[in-house]
Amino acid sequence: MEFSGLSVDIVLNTLGQLVPLLIGVILGIVVLEVALYQFLTKVVKSKHALPYTLLAPAIIALVVFMIYPLVFNVALAFSDLKRSTFPCYSPVAIGECELDHTYGVDYAVKTSPTCSSGSVMAKLSVGDACSAPLIRRFRSCLPARFSGRSRM
Repeated sequence: MEFSGLSVDIVLNTLGQLVPLLIGVILGIVVLEVALYQFLTKVVKSKHALPYTLLAPAIIALVVFMIYPLVFNVALAFSDLKRSTFPCYSPVAIGECELDHTYGVDYAVKTSPTCSSGSVMAKLSVGDACSAPLIRRFRSCLPARFSGRSRM
């Protein structure tokens, strides 16, 4: 019995991809745990090597599941994520990345002839001519009371 696109072949194909991944992750964790324990007992010579070894996966998981999403979401906040540009921003998307426009620092570098990509951030903070395209674009989006223009 098939349910809207779900078939036995699709399930088996997916399991065929997931099972080796899970086995690899489990073996990798075991190897890292043994290496960490050996490092803590022989090099650092800590009497608390076992508790540190057992806490290491939890600490790594907290960092991975709290820091990575924060950084990824900040990067997405300054992007143009939509259905047609999803492959450009997803680390697992398969396909060609085609942006028809630029945003942020890339926009400032491409639209200002005096900008170099190495000095863009310094110029943006100082307010050099390099940041003029960004500031102009930003101010045009703001209401009059915030952009410094008077209401008439």
